[in-house]
Amino acid sequence: MAEQHLKLERRLFIVSETIRLVERAFVHWDDARIDPDKLDQMAEEFFQKATEAETRLDFQKVMWELFGRLRNGHSWYFDKLTPEPENGILSIFLYWSWSIKVNGL
Repeated sequence: MAEQHLKLERRLFIVSETIRLVERAFVHWDDARIDPDKLDQMAEEFFQKATEAETRLDFQKVMWELFGRLRNGHSWYFDKLTPEPENGILSIFLYWSWSIKVNGL
């Protein structure tokens, strides 16, 4: 069974490294929903959210929100150990066509 929780230290490390790398290398600020001068405020917000995340899935949603603010198709977060939600639908572009995976049906 996959580990259901990430330790707090690990969650905070992931958020801090994400913010650091965004600050250092992100170049798509025109489309972002955040201002590069306000990354410190965003970091505080997401440190708090990471602290409150109870499961890996909760933390993955926190990271999705963080990356969502970047509004960039080249940046994302995915935890391979996060359990897939039941009755979820996953669409994947594979071998030049879309594949749909339906869980729980």
